[in-house]
Amino acid sequence: MKKLIAKYPELWKLFKFGLVGVLNTLVDFIVYTVLVSAIVFFKENAALANVISYTCGLLNSFFFNKHFTFQSNVKLISLQGLKFIVANLITLAISSGIIYLGTDMLSFSNMLSKLIAVPITLIINFLFSRLFVFNEKN
Repeated sequence: MKKLIAKYPELWKLFKFGLVGVLNTLVDFIVYTVLVSAIVFFKENAALANVISYTCGLLNSFFFNKHFTFQSNVKLISLQGLKFIVANLITLAISSGIIYLGTDMLSFSNMLSKLIAVPITLIINFLFSRLFVFNEKN
């Protein structure tokens, strides 16, 4: 296994990013589901529920990707932290836009809209994280 990891370090990072992504997605979906299912206000404001749930997943993402996936030693209050915020604000805007488009314009259910948004933003977020946020060569 160690030889395989040494031979394909980027593939290993992608795998770890995927594991963290599963955890982030669970956090995001659980919070989103609770909000749109249990709180009447959020049933009609799915994009706002998405902002809150995405933020919860975002905090989880930063911690685990920083320490587990990319093993970065850069301090939290740094340019890296700022890059993380910027990248995730862009990803959040894309995610919320997809949810808004799905629920308000196409009349998809809240959950279907979220299911469409997740894989798209997963790819975008990995690219931002690998090439912009945790790329310590820059």
